[in-house]
Amino acid sequence: MRIQNKEKHGSGHAEGSGWQDCGGYLRETNSHATMIIGLFDLLELSGHKIQPGQKKEIINQSIIGLDYLSFCQDKAKELGKGEGAVIHH
Repeated sequence: MRIQNKEKHGSGHAEGSGWQDCGGYLRETNSHATMIIGLFDLLELSGHKIQPGQKKEIINQSIIGLDYLSFCQDKAKELGKGEGAVIHH
């Protein structure tokens, strides 16, 4: 998936930020984790080939995904699901 497709679903989109999954309203935690791993792999394995502006965007998108996972973890704790649990939101 291209980063440009992620931009419209980034910060400020809805409570908890994150990206929409499969073109629907849902934002699945497992999809976010997979995307974040992919973005980090891209930086680690091909970072030397990426333009500085693109690298900055990859980092910014990673932060959006990580913020969303933190939100889901905080929300689960708030709902009494326990330490380390996550919810889909």
